[in-house]
Amino acid sequence: MGKRKKLSLRRPVTSSAPKQTIKAEDVLISRAVPTKNAPARKRTKTISTFHMINKQLAAAERNGDKAEVSRLQNLLHGIGGLETYQRSSVKGHTQTSANTAKWLISTLKSLDHSQVRTDPPLTLLDVGALDANYEKTKWINADAIDLNSRHPKVQAIDFFDFVPQPPTRTYDIVALSLVLNFVPDPRQRGAMLVRACQLVRPRGRIFIVLPRACVENSRYLTMDSLTELLSALGLEVTLSHLSPKLVYVLATLASPSMHANPDAAVFKRQVLRSGSTRNNFCILLQAKS
Repeated sequence: MGKRKKLSLRRPVTSSAPKQTIKAEDVLISRAVPTKNAPARKRTKTISTFHMINKQLAAAERNGDKAEVSRLQNLLHGIGGLETYQRSSVKGHTQTSANTAKWLISTLKSLDHSQVRTDPPLTLLDVGALDANYEKTKWINADAIDLNSRHPKVQAIDFFDFVPQPPTRTYDIVALSLVLNFVPDPRQRGAMLVRACQLVRPRGRIFIVLPRACVENSRYLTMDSLTELLSALGLEVTLSHLSPKLVYVLATLASPSMHANPDAAVFKRQVLRSGSTRNNFCILLQAKS
């Protein structure tokens, strides 16, 4: 079996537009046209373009299309590559009002005051972290990871290669905030959720944040079907919340006696909405043989 391709877990803007092919002239135009809010708009365009090219690149690599792979790699280089994308992601994250870590901290306080403790603190794995988001919260002991870390307190490692260091074996919370929507392969998204279930303790929680378009404008995913998918993994949705642009989901892993086997879970692609303006975001689960 071939070696798994490593994924950079960063924050894209998920488009609801129909699938399209990025052309060199489109990239050049997007970099040249000034706008009223030029810096913010340029960052948004860079993130969106990088995400779309990366998705097409993954498909070309699966199909063995060397010419298309070369063309798309050149386009990525043309917009500044991963370095420019990461700078745009960091600036966009720090300037947005949608601070998902603050929402989680506030929600944990309101849901269960008994969990807000300092001895021992809650353990949390922050996947795809751009910053040490939970550093100032004394009742949370967080490990932050990202494949291409730009922060000294965020460990540079692939999520699938990460192994908790003793004495931590599993976490109270695994946070996947604006991570799943960047992964280009829907099966890999499902594999991330399976791995998250393996890293969280029984009755622990998994925190998921997605762009609203992923569940409100997808052909293949709705809030109901996402809840069904999580249930197949042994997860019960404790709370969900909609902000103007994001959907927040906090799910609890069932006790061992009720725990579903994540490796055996299956969730297939099924058209749930029709229309030419729908996006193709979905999450698939495949049972391990």
